[in-house]
Amino acid sequence: MMQHVGPDAEENRIDLTLENLASGQRIELDANRMTQVLLNLLVNAIRYTPEGGSVRVVLEDRRIGNKDFLKSLSPTLE
Repeated sequence: MMQHVGPDAEENRIDLTLENLASGQRIELDANRMTQVLLNLLVNAIRYTPEGGSVRVVLEDRRIGNKDFLKSLSPTLE
């Protein structure tokens, strides 16, 4: 997915990084929909980040109460 938005980030001199802290657990979801959501978030993050800025994507496991969730994307604009 990062390869799809990489050229736009490069063109605007935006540093695009991915930090994978997830354990690799599998979750059931609609892969096409999740791809669409994540791609939209990345495109918007790059579109609204000033030239020379950075977008950081963090993948990590999260536990809320007694349920495990995967926090899939946490873009940070700098």
